[in-house]
Amino acid sequence: MRTVAEINHKIRRQRAVVWTVEELKQKVQDIGVTQAFKEVDVICTGTFEPMESSGAMINLGH
Repeated sequence: MRTVAEINHKIRRQRAVVWTVEELKQKVQDIGVTQAFKEVDVICTGTFEPMESSGAMINLGH
């Protein structure tokens, strides 16, 4: 298992292995969870949908 410090060091040296979630899912199917864990350093997750950042405030005057 790698520590956060080790991963940060690899990032600073631009040697970190970075996958998206979609890449991770494919790798897990191809090589299994254990091997994927050994190969990847960072997994990028994120979504963007207009409704995720919208909201409404309603004051009914009670």
